[in-house]
Amino acid sequence: MRTTVTAEIKIKPFDYDASDNSCALAMVEEGSTVIGWNENDPFNPRNWSVRRKMVNIGLVCYLSFLVTLRSTLIAPGVLQIMDEFNALANLLLTTFVVSVYVLGLVGGPLFAGPLGESFGRLPLYHVSNVGFVGFTAACAFAPSLGCLVAFRFFSGMFGGGLLIIGSSTIADLIVPDQRGILMRFYNIIPLIGPLIAPIPGSFMVAKLGWRWVFWGEAMMASATMLIINIGLVFIGLVIGALTGLAQYWFLNSRVTKFMLASRRFVKPEHKLVPSTLGVMMMLVGYLLYGWGTGLDFHWWVPILGHLIT
Repeated sequence: MRTTVTAEIKIKPFDYDASDNSCALAMVEEGSTVIGWNENDPFNPRNWSVRRKMVNIGLVCYLSFLVTLRSTLIAPGVLQIMDEFNALANLLLTTFVVSVYVLGLVGGPLFAGPLGESFGRLPLYHVSNVGFVGFTAACAFAPSLGCLVAFRFFSGMFGGGLLIIGSSTIADLIVPDQRGILMRFYNIIPLIGPLIAPIPGSFMVAKLGWRWVFWGEAMMASATMLIINIGLVFIGLVIGALTGLAQYWFLNSRVTKFMLASRRFVKPEHKLVPSTLGVMMMLVGYLLYGWGTGLDFHWWVPILGHLIT
């Protein structure tokens, strides 16, 4: 279990030539109180088995995917919603029905982050899950447009809590020098979810109606991804995101190995070197996408722009 010890550590200056990365350790003034774990403590998440860690990280990634998938899953059904509630003429509400969920995602972490540090991750996971599922189900029963907007906002608030504590969970499980690729993968997931959401969303809206979109979110674990024409434009972004993840892993590992081999201190800024290539590629992708959609080009040109971006 976690214990409190009184540190008797004298301040030592950074040694940028150290090969053991000792300079990366936080310096503590003599007499300071340090809260930590006993050595080989089974309650310390970093001492868990690899299988147990991977299961927990997989669950966290799945929640991240499900929460962000919901942001645009209802987009193909907006016209159905506005028609049912006799609000087709209100263009502002037409877009707000979709975007209000993202507003909730932004607001949720403002509360979930501090609460997770104060009360622990597990209670917050339970509360956020119950709130997310509850308000998602409430959307399916919404009797008016105002209720639907409010329910989507609060479901986004609870979903945002799941997103913010996910990265903290990975940090609890994995030591700093091994978590880079996992954090990168976790950060890619929220980009993929909204991109592919219109594909199953379009199918459910066309066959079952917009209310079943919300019910379908509770069954995403067993749903089959259906690729139809309306969703093909997002394939480039999905493939590009996965390719970028592989590129980051390769270049980042090469930079880290080079710095360690030269016995130089690896600063966080050194990992930004590969991003210079990414910035230039983004410009090329934006140009292809802009020209491909505005002029008489083949449909694969904007998709290629998406992929490069």
